Amino acid sequence: MPQNAILVWLGLLVVVVPIACFFYFHEMTRHGRTILFVMAGNMAQHEVVYKSFMEVVKAHAEDTLQIRTFVVPDASDKLGSAAICDTVLGTSADCIVVVGRMVAQVLVALAKKRGIHTPIVFIGADKPVELGLVDSLDHPGGTVTGLFTTAADESLCGRLLHAALPKVRSVLLPFYVTGDGYGAVASRAQAIKHYLRSFDILVTVVGIDGLADSLKRIEGLLLGHDIVMTLEDDTLNETQMVGCAKLARRYHMGFFSGIKHALAEGALFTYALEIRYSTEAALELVKKIIYDKASPGELPIVRLGSSREFIINQKRATELGLTIDVDAVIVKINADPALECVRGRVRVV
Repeated sequence: MPQNAILVWLGLLVVVVPIACFFYFHEMTRHGRTILFVMAGNMAQHEVVYKSFMEVVKAHAEDTLQIRTFVVPDASDKLGSAAICDTVLGTSADCIVVVGRMVAQVLVALAKKRGIHTPIVFIGADKPVELGLVDSLDHPGGTVTGLFTTAADESLCGRLLHAALPKVRSVLLPFYVTGDGYGAVASRAQAIKHYLRSFDILVTVVGIDGLADSLKRIEGLLLGHDIVMTLEDDTLNETQMVGCAKLARRYHMGFFSGIKHALAEGALFTYALEIRYSTEAALELVKKIIYDKASPGELPIVRLGSSREFIINQKRATELGLTIDVDAVIVKINADPALECVRGRVRVV
């Protein structure tokens, strides 16, 4: 073989082989990664998060990740949670994903006590510094990072309604008093009432004591109102959503619901949970840790402005003879600092 040809081949080997080795070992490191997913069995929302996380993993072609699931039967049972978390921490893994503040607190405390350094990513544990999960939001320290959704303005649903339907004159806002243990729903209802009052919009806030006759009571109050609104985290919304939607249809009214599924029942608007925002952010943290070798303690806590979408049902608006200028709605949302969490998350169906 001529000398020049030998030199060319040697040159190619010097360049190609290292590149080939780099890609080979890079791909090898992406295989066989094990993620332990920890959630509470008595929290319905944890199951939603788990399903969303699995869908996000699949959608992002992260099929090299092996997910093992551990379920704590009752998040409020610290001894039971500790037993499950002890098993989790004794299982070989590249990363642990944990849902909720109670389970996360038990898991992280136990990991610190046992001196276990497996990276941990939490989802939905607000106030992580106060819970003892991390040292600070910007510099977590240790082996823990994660994400949570920041609290929205209490009057947010009223602001969204006015942005979409500025000519609305009256709103009926029932909520289930008995199920509102901490008064959070009542507080939001009053904030909405106060905000809409400044536009001469009547808001009738009605506390419902029992679910059995709630629809009859609501029906008796419908006349004289344009919109029925139910709020997120309200048991009335979760239990009576279909009935409220049917009542709104019967009386040719709009229905603003805090549950996404209400769209199928004819809701005009929903400000509803879309958990994929949280699970996508969690997966990004996991990937940085296991693929980019990032230290969890150096990854700032992700603070999501919202994990929800404002959804406008144009078909229902047409049925009601309403014209909704979506572009104008977006302009109003962009101009209102209290609606920052909804920017880029308005969807029309």
